Amino acid sequence: MSDGEWLYLSEAAPKLGTTLDALRQQIRRGTVTATRGNDGRMKVYVPSRPKGITPEPVSSLPEQVSRLPSEQANDAPLVAELRRALSESESRRADDISRADQQRRDDLADRDRLHRESMAMMIERVDAAEIRAERVEEKLDRLLDQLLADRREEPRQRWWRKWL
Repeated sequence: MSDGEWLYLSEAAPKLGTTLDALRQQIRRGTVTATRGNDGRMKVYVPSRPKGITPEPVSSLPEQVSRLPSEQANDAPLVAELRRALSESESRRADDISRADQQRRDDLADRDRLHRESMAMMIERVDAAEIRAERVEEKLDRLLDQLLADRREEPRQRWWRKWL
């Protein structure tokens, strides 16, 4: 491990071409060598050439760099086909977006309709409950009036009369 360096997670993640969370997962799995520094922060060993990365040979340059303009002229039918496919894809995408927008509007309208219906049902229930409460209140008032009238008619007996 002499041809590398120990870096903090935030420094090592970009050098290894990964995110902080992915690097933490690799540490948990044991696929990356890590240790805590004297300051308590996690450090990761980053080799000078990370695993799996090899320098590209010069011969793998893009093919079009070495092509002649006369060879590129033969690509016109291919370019036309690609443009046609692109325009079809864009039109399908626009159709999908408009369908999604319409669906969203329909869903909002359904939600509003259901909200209005549920509110109407709740109002009906509240009205019915209020009517029942008024009836009960009227009965209670009548019973209270009757009870008060009965008490007024009977003279009140003194407590000590019960014993004598």
